Amino acid sequence: RLPSEIQEDGKVLRNDGLDLSREFLNGAQEAHKIAELSGCKTALLKSNSPSCGNEKVYDGNFKGILVKGKGVTAKLFDKKGIKVYNEKQIHELIKE
Repeated sequence: RLPSEIQEDGKVLRNDGLDLSREFLNGAQEAHKIAELSGCKTALLKSNSPSCGNEKVYDGNFKGILVKGKGVTAKLFDKKGIKVYNEKQIHELIKE
């Protein structure tokens, strides 16, 4: 897929300007359904992703700048009580 980033207003835009907010939200909701059905309490997701980032995401300007924030799926998982880690935090996950 082409690169996508979360804008200040919360929309997820692709680098060609296409608004993918609905698709990202639908994906997050489907991932949550699967997690809920399987009894998932913890998730290992990809850092910095507009979907999965749990600490930082790109700032929405497509210049490679990271800012504090969460991706769409990570935010939903947090809201629903699923603890989210990224691949750089695997040592923390293993301790749990």
